[in-house]
Parts: sequence; C-alpha cells; structure tokens
Amino acid sequence: MTSPVRAPRVLEQYERAVTVLLDAGFAAADVVPLLIALGNLVLGTALEPAAPGDDVGADRADPGPAAG
Repeated sequence: MTSPVRAPRVLEQYERAVTVLLDAGFAAADVVPLLIALGNLVLGTALEPAAPGDDVGADRADPGPAAG
C-alpha cells in the first residue's frame, strides 16, 4: 500500500529534481519513471545492509573473480 507524498519539503525536493532533469534534456514522459527507479535504487541500497544473509549470487555455481 502506498500513500501520496504531502510533506511540503519533500514536494519541493521532487519539484527540484523534475526541474533539473527537464533542464538536462530528459523528456517529460521519462522523468517520473526515472525518479521511481532512482528511489528504488536508494531504498534498496539503504535496506540491503539489514537483509538476512548474503543472497546475492548465493545460488550461482561460479562465484566470479572476487572469490579468489
């Protein structure tokens, strides 16, 4: 379940981000999906240290160059 953002300071930050992206040449139709993706990235990064165990690549047979 989600709820709309109503806090004035948060809305100001979103407005600033939209303005920056539009001024940088992003199409208006791409701005909201980009903000959503960025928000997901930031949230995932913040939550990852609290995740149970190291599930990233746990089921891979080849651990890659970092393993050795």
